[in-house]
Amino acid sequence: MPPDHVDVFRTSLNHCLASSGFVESFYESFVGSSEEVREKFKNTDMKRQVRMLEDSLYVLAVAVQGGQGSPARGALPGIARRHGRDDLDIRPEL
Repeated sequence: MPPDHVDVFRTSLNHCLASSGFVESFYESFVGSSEEVREKFKNTDMKRQVRMLEDSLYVLAVAVQGGQGSPARGALPGIARRHGRDDLDIRPEL
């Protein structure tokens, strides 16, 4: 990914996260979008979930900048497995 795209993403991410309640509003809309999504989040600690999403977005931003073998890139397969069919079973469409 071109460095300027990463810079735009990080600037946008920082702007969004600086807006109080942005991620909470995202989850409110997302969880309200369907019964399937509500079911997936029914026993979720949403304060923890918000922190995890914020952290994951930063990991993603760092991963695209890092080379093969970087810690951030190394974290991505684990995140993918966690959301896959054998764990949380999150359909790709979600």
